[in-house]
Order: sequence, then C-alpha cells, then structure tokens
Amino acid sequence: MLAKARAVAPDQTTEADAEWVESVIDSALDALREPFLPCCVMLDYQENNVNVDQATGGTWRVSGVFDLMGLFFGDGEAALSRQAGEYVERDASLAGEYLRSYIRRLHPALSSVHAGSAARGVGVGLPDRHRVVGPQLEPAGACATLH
Repeated sequence: MLAKARAVAPDQTTEADAEWVESVIDSALDALREPFLPCCVMLDYQENNVNVDQATGGTWRVSGVFDLMGLFFGDGEAALSRQAGEYVERDASLAGEYLRSYIRRLHPALSSVHAGSAARGVGVGLPDRHRVVGPQLEPAGACATLH
C-alpha cells in the first residue's frame, strides 16, 4: 500500500511517513499473528441503526438492523475503536464500560489489570483528547492510549 501511495503521489509520501507506517505495523505484529474467526462486522452498529423489542420477562433484544453500508466480513475487533470513540463523544464512562464488557466476554478470567493490557491497541481510534486509565476512560491532553 505504501508503494502504491508513493507511485500515485511521490512528493506527498515522505520518508518520515514510511517510517511511521513501518513502526505502527511493527508494534502490532503480535496482534496481527493472533488467529481469529472471520465474522460479520458492522462498523456502524449503534443505537440509531437497530430496532429493539421487549422480550418476555422484560429484557430487551435487537429485532432488526439497518444501514448495512459499512458491513464486511473480517475480524470482529475491527469495530471496537470506532464504537468506543462514538461512546467517548457522548459519555466517556460508556466507552470504558463497552471495552471492559468486550474484554470480560473475550477473556473472562482476566483481571482488570490484565484486561487493560490485552486491549492496549484498541485505543488507536479514540479521539486524541481521551485515554483509558485503569478501568476508567477519561479526558487526557493529547493521549489516546489504553493502559
């Protein structure tokens, strides 16, 4: 992809850009080696794009999904950072709970300390003014990391 960018716009892709891309890939190699089972991923899965019904016993369930434009098959974790970022914009505690719930479901035996380590890369898509600190997501200068 970098070679294509350089071919299309050679004066726009600097050596610093190339080094940054390589560093991001290198830092993610362990995560890229993790096996995954491809699934249906909807990047815009949110309250505005679902219908819900109240089931017997009072619990709510999703009864319909629409706006499938961003749907593809791949690694389900691809949707984590976008949805967490959407929650951050409304209420940072929602984003923290969303990520903790995902981690608990994926790795129920993990403690909160290990859960943060397991999801370290998830924060990439969070707005720069937020970060996850321990189990809490809170505003932070120019940091977008998950501790």
